[in-house]
Amino acid sequence: PCVSSNRYQPYVVVRLCNELPPFQDIFTGYGRNHMEWIVHLRRVGFSFKQLGGSFVTHVPHRDSPAKIEWNKRHQSGKIQTNSNLRGPISDKYMKFIKWVEA
Repeated sequence: PCVSSNRYQPYVVVRLCNELPPFQDIFTGYGRNHMEWIVHLRRVGFSFKQLGGSFVTHVPHRDSPAKIEWNKRHQSGKIQTNSNLRGPISDKYMKFIKWVEA
């Protein structure tokens, strides 16, 4: 499979349909929302294929308030791996993984 990790955030193109799982509200702000959605898509049976002869362009957007706060703490040296902002999101993500795989 071209997506085999629970930490992968590929660009995907999907058709809007009732079978698409919603984004989980606990991942608002900055962190893990793309990863949880890809995991959820895989869990409910979506498969992924590489699209040859095409390309995707990412258009930069303004930083969210959560990203601005993350950057301020990261640049000041107040964020360490699995602490402050990253720790709670990592904990929520691991709980989500256990839930979706149950």
